[in-house]
Amino acid sequence: MILTKANSSQESKEIEKLKALLPQKKRGVQLERLLIGLYPVLNRVPVIRNLLLRIRKRLLLIHAGVERSVRAEAAKLTVLAISIFLIAIICSVIFPKSIFTTMGIWVGGIYLGGAISDIWISRIEHNMMLGFVELLDAIRFEYQKFKMVKEAVQEASENSDKLISAHAEQYVDILESIDPEMALRKYYEIAPNHFARQVAGVCWIVSELGDTVSNGASSFLSALTKIQDEIRLDILRREHLFSQLKGLEAICIVPILFLEPMRKWSEVNFPFMKDFYVSQLGILAVFIPFILTIISFYSLRMFRTLDNSVQNVADVKTWMNRLIAQKVFSKLLDRITPNENEKTHFKAKRRLAFANSHYSVRELYARKFLFAAVIGLVTVSILIYSHMNVRYHLMHPLPVVESDGKVSDVIMKRLEFESEMYKRFYDKDIYSDEAQADLRYSVDHQAYKVSTDEVNGYLTALSQKIASYQKEVLQWYEILISFVTSCLSYRIPEVLLFFRKYMRDLEMQHEVDRFYSMISILAVIPRISVIEILEWMHRNSIIFEKQLQSCILDYGSGDSLERFKQEVNFRPMEQLVERLKEAAENIPVAQAFDNIEGERAFAIRRREQRYQEMTAIKVAWAKQIGFMPMYVSVGIYLVFPIAYVAYLQLNVVLTDLPM
Repeated sequence: MILTKANSSQESKEIEKLKALLPQKKRGVQLERLLIGLYPVLNRVPVIRNLLLRIRKRLLLIHAGVERSVRAEAAKLTVLAISIFLIAIICSVIFPKSIFTTMGIWVGGIYLGGAISDIWISRIEHNMMLGFVELLDAIRFEYQKFKMVKEAVQEASENSDKLISAHAEQYVDILESIDPEMALRKYYEIAPNHFARQVAGVCWIVSELGDTVSNGASSFLSALTKIQDEIRLDILRREHLFSQLKGLEAICIVPILFLEPMRKWSEVNFPFMKDFYVSQLGILAVFIPFILTIISFYSLRMFRTLDNSVQNVADVKTWMNRLIAQKVFSKLLDRITPNENEKTHFKAKRRLAFANSHYSVRELYARKFLFAAVIGLVTVSILIYSHMNVRYHLMHPLPVVESDGKVSDVIMKRLEFESEMYKRFYDKDIYSDEAQADLRYSVDHQAYKVSTDEVNGYLTALSQKIASYQKEVLQWYEILISFVTSCLSYRIPEVLLFFRKYMRDLEMQHEVDRFYSMISILAVIPRISVIEILEWMHRNSIIFEKQLQSCILDYGSGDSLERFKQEVNFRPMEQLVERLKEAAENIPVAQAFDNIEGERAFAIRRREQRYQEMTAIKVAWAKQIGFMPMYVSVGIYLVFPIAYVAYLQLNVVLTDLPM
């Protein structure tokens, strides 16, 4: 038996060793399969589907259209965002303080879900940029061995990680394609940024036209070096900007979570504050921090999405297009949208062009109408809610607790009697003789007794409470305030366009400098033409994209470059267009940009300085916006109420003083 047990234990050990030699399923592969299987389930849920597709759209560019990786990452981030929001809902149920605390927890959950997905995608994008630098180094090394572009890219892709290898394989497919120009255009549609487009374009144009040697250096290797310099400069700019903006969104959200603790603290230390917080002014003081938090939060998100990176997803217009397609809304929009021959239409179109917005004039006016309608309705709803809340607290006031921790029966009967009087005299003139007589009769025959000396004073106080209850309805001046707020909100899309234009103006010089770097790559190619340079500029442009598109479409007319020069209204860009015009009419491209290398070196140094200045401006604006909800929350919800109630009590004291 002992020998049998020993043999069986040895056999089991041998079996375990043999199993260890078999290929094992990695935990990451199993998780990826699970997420891919979960993707169609999430895609069938209406609200979750929108979140999933939004994340998918951003990941599709990063992963070069590789469906398996896109689905796994999109499902993982969607599940993570949903889990955080569900945790926030559970916390709001477990700790039910008030409706405002619940709203704060929900807003915090929405923020955390969106912020974590954004941080995750930003980290992937950052790793992708670093991976591109390593890929270009590998392509350089392999090209020096093979002296052939396709073989160099293919070898470099095999030694790269999964994310970068997907893009390198796309480059190889372009070079092996029967129609490489069409394959290149298809890749431009899924490329994550203009650096990836430049690498793909350089690989194709060198493989088609051949490599040239200028000043003892290969034009292909020089092009890779210049693209690497641009990527490194952009990485440093992003790292510096995001490190300065880190945490501001959380600072923006946190104050609304502390509104209820601030209220409890002030009520404990200043008991007279209870009356303020249940008044209409106190209710409005709660909504102001919430509104400013939403405005500040989305303003900070705009700072991260002004450059056309993976984070800057194209304007999501599907829901707006569906709304515009509705017959009733379309007819209403026809009445407020100016005709194409009107001056207002031309001004709106010009503002959209300057702001580099993807919206049309009709969509702009649809946004203006929606802003006005929604904010107007929200204002009216807040005012109605404030009146309802005051009336509720008048009918159900907090009873005074005695020293033993209980409420006396006399006080409870008095509160029940007053609630009944509110309902009874709601639609009557409380100061009329008939109402006063009826009220006195009710007081005399109530369940609890009031001494004869106190009846008149109690009647006066009760009449004032009933009159206050009757006044808690929507007043005409509040409707006027809502209308004015709606009219002001009608201009919000134009203010956003102005803000977008201001931030774009800071980026104009940087884009022109990138154009010079790109032309320095193309100018050494003997058979390069102006129209090809314009096409490269258009593919890698953000601010001048529409003007370049119009110039390319009208290039055969002869004066397209002159019109482009007049439209840009930016002197450095005008000088670049003048050189292109000379290259198109009189001299070769290489002669028109004969000193391009010196200008590029100066532009890089100038761009480093301007990046620092621009980052300082953005950070200054972002800090003011990020800390604004905190300042307003403390000021409006804590400091202002104390000063306001103290002022009212001081007036009462001064009124009671004998003259």
